[in-house]
Amino acid sequence: MERKKNECELLAPVGDFKMLVAAVEAGADAVYFGLKEFSMRTNARNFTIGELDKINKICKPKGVKKYLTLNVIVYDREIEKLEKVIKKVKGKIDAVICWDLAVINLCKKYKIPFHISTQASVSNRESLKFYKRLGAERVVLARELDLKQIKALSKYIEIEAFVHGAMCVAVSGRCFMSQHLFGRSANRGECTQVCRRAYTKIEGRNRDPRYVDTVVRVYRKALDLKRPLSERDIEESLKELEKVYNRGFSSGFYFGTPTSDDFAKAEHSAATERKHFVGKILHYYPKIGVGTIKLVSSVKLGDKINIMGNTTGIRKFVVESMEINGKKVGDAKKGEEVAIKFNERVRKNDEVYVIYKK
Repeated sequence: MERKKNECELLAPVGDFKMLVAAVEAGADAVYFGLKEFSMRTNARNFTIGELDKINKICKPKGVKKYLTLNVIVYDREIEKLEKVIKKVKGKIDAVICWDLAVINLCKKYKIPFHISTQASVSNRESLKFYKRLGAERVVLARELDLKQIKALSKYIEIEAFVHGAMCVAVSGRCFMSQHLFGRSANRGECTQVCRRAYTKIEGRNRDPRYVDTVVRVYRKALDLKRPLSERDIEESLKELEKVYNRGFSSGFYFGTPTSDDFAKAEHSAATERKHFVGKILHYYPKIGVGTIKLVSSVKLGDKINIMGNTTGIRKFVVESMEINGKKVGDAKKGEEVAIKFNERVRKNDEVYVIYKK
C-alpha cells in the first residue's frame, strides 16, 4: 500500500527470519537487511540471495517494502562480485541502501532504486540536490542534525532519520578507531565497538525478535494516533521500551548537540525484563491448540512466555494450563515434557522463553 504524502514510513532492522516476521506482524511499513557480503553488519546473521524469495513471500501480503543494505566501502577487486550481487537482487527488493559511488553506478546500470546511506554524512541541501540529480529516491540524513535542520532539508528530497537504537559516538561514517587498533574497519562493517569498552561502556548489539517486536509496536502505535502524543502516551511508550534492551534514553541530536547528561548511565542493558530459555516446541496439535515442550528449565502457571521461530516470528502467552502425562500440574521442572495450551499456532522447534522482571 502506497503511503500518503507527508505520512511517515516505519522502517525496522531485521537480521534473520524471526526478526523479519516479528517486524512485519508488529506493523513495520518496511524492513532493511544485509547479505553476507557488502553489509555494515558483517557480524550479524544476515541473509543469502537465495532467501530473498522467502523474504518477499513474508512481506508481500502486508505490503511491506524491502530495502537491501550494500553500504560499505567497496574496493576495486570487489567490483565484479558486487555487480553479480546487484544483478541477482534486481526485482527481489524495493531499493538498495548505499553510498559508495560504485554501488550507485551499478544500481543505475540495472535500474534498481537506491537510497543514500547515513554513511555518506549528508547534512546540507547542496548534497541532497546532488544525490537527487544522481538518481537517489531517498537520503538517510547524518545523525548529527537536529529537528529544525531536518525539517528544512525535507523539502528537497524524501528523507529518512533514525529514531531508536544505540548511538555511535563518532560522526556518521567517519570512525577509524577500530581500524587503527585492530585492523577491522567500521566502514567495512567490522566495527569492534572499541568505544564501548571499560573506559566508556561495553556490550553486544545483537537484537532479538522480542526487541524488534516491542520497538516497532510502540512506534507504530505512536504514528497511528494521528495526533500529538500526550504525556501519558509518552510515559506508557517509554515503559514498554524499557522492557527490552536499552541503556536509558536520550533525544540524541534532535534538540541540539548532546551534553554530558545524554551519555548512557547504564553499563549494560537497563531492560526491566529479561528472557530465559526453557526449551523448544516438540509437537503442536492444532485441533486442540496444545504444544509440548521438553524443558531445560522450570515453568509454572502464571509465567509470561514468548515463543520465537523463523515462521512463527514471536508469540506472547501467559501459562494458564499445563499437563504432564495427562494430569494437570501447577509447575514443571527441567527434564520434564509438559503440554501447554496456546491460543495461537506455534511450530516444532520454536524456542520458548520465560519473561522475568529484573
